[in-house]
Amino acid sequence: QGGIASNDMPVFSMRSMRKIFAKDTLPCWGASGIIGKGKYSNMEYQDKYGVPEYYKIMLVSLKPDGCRILKGPREEKKLAEILRDDFHIGRYEKMIQLVVREMVEENDRERISHLLSTENLREQFSSGETKVVFSYLRKIDGEMRPVSAAAFPRRFDEQGELQEFMIYVSVHPST
Repeated sequence: QGGIASNDMPVFSMRSMRKIFAKDTLPCWGASGIIGKGKYSNMEYQDKYGVPEYYKIMLVSLKPDGCRILKGPREEKKLAEILRDDFHIGRYEKMIQLVVREMVEENDRERISHLLSTENLREQFSSGETKVVFSYLRKIDGEMRPVSAAAFPRRFDEQGELQEFMIYVSVHPST
């Protein structure tokens, strides 16, 4: 079903990813891969696994260029499906530009655009980083909420070039 990449991150086929991210299942990554999934409220999930439920999960392929939202807002899923490559920019980069412009708090936009850029993520992962983690304010259901995001490399080619990565976004619990 899955294997371990050279950087000890789990690697799963798209078929197994569909099963893992089936309706209402929420994965939790641990040192040995997925350590739990099930139907929980955000607080139950956080209490049980020590991490919040994922608001958005995205799989990004660099070659060929692709961006799939495995879990997330319906509008963003549709946007990812209809975006097409053009000569200057790929689907993922277009998606990030649009989502950052419309959903990220104005003061965080430049920083988040940089952190999520393929150029930055390639640089981070090729230098040995196994994850890139950051927090920001994002519009959810019409209001700005603090979220945390983490990007993980998923697959490299034979030359060590990044081919795929995953992004997980979780909403901070309301106070």
